[in-house]
Amino acid sequence: RYQQLDSVKDEIRILSLLPGRPNDAVETTISVACLDDDPYYEALSYVWGDSRPEFCRWIRVDGQKRWVTQNLWAALRRLRRTDEERKLWVDALCINQKDDVEKSHQVAMMSQIYSKTAMCLAWLGD
Repeated sequence: RYQQLDSVKDEIRILSLLPGRPNDAVETTISVACLDDDPYYEALSYVWGDSRPEFCRWIRVDGQKRWVTQNLWAALRRLRRTDEERKLWVDALCINQKDDVEKSHQVAMMSQIYSKTAMCLAWLGD
């Protein structure tokens, strides 16, 4: 599901939030980028919220259905542009949360990830 990251090259995943109208389903793709190449992305900071199934919504990531918290779903819908994709770094989607080694390495890189972002977006909710 996730492409392996090269920790030596300080690779991260970047979420492309595809354009859409307000009521369209959230569609995204994920690509890998090396921080040393100064990729363009905006980092999203938000409260994860309740992850119990009854409080989650689905989005599409690389064509596959993926469940995310209501709070992240709302943020992505609101931040989505109508005419062009938006490049984001979102911890819940850009880090493989089921891989403890990767998660540990990516968390250690957080200051670098946030310092290299074009902009940090803070989502406080609707």
